Amino acid sequence: MHVTNTELLPALMPTRDARPSRLFIVEDSDVVRALWRTVVARITGLSLAGEFNRASTAIAAIRREPPHVVLLDINLNDGNGMEVMRVVAAESPMTKVVVVSNCSDTTHRKYFTEAGAYAFYDKSHELAAMRDMLERLAEFGSPATSFS
Repeated sequence: MHVTNTELLPALMPTRDARPSRLFIVEDSDVVRALWRTVVARITGLSLAGEFNRASTAIAAIRREPPHVVLLDINLNDGNGMEVMRVVAAESPMTKVVVVSNCSDTTHRKYFTEAGAYAFYDKSHELAAMRDMLERLAEFGSPATSFS
């Protein structure tokens, strides 16, 4: 077979969405939120779209404009991360929830994973692994893959 016009071939290939993935930080500690801001700022392809220390304000923001990724703590100022997890699972299933907590025992990991968490990391020991995972997510851009 002889192909003389290849202009149409690239049009069939999926293209990576060039927009950065929007990320929300949901964490009650000012110090940890500052740390996560620093981590996110160093990852090409991620954009910090909001940060919250309360479940209620995070839920309102997620309902208004769902992010691609949520970094979620379990203990929050007005509730817990499971409230946020349930809303994301029910109303924004394309959003990836990454739980990062000091409550990292097997029970908590299982509870959040079964509720739909994309990943679960121990805040004290697994931050490098969390960063690596965020970098891998950022390589793919936002979840919507378009065909040009």
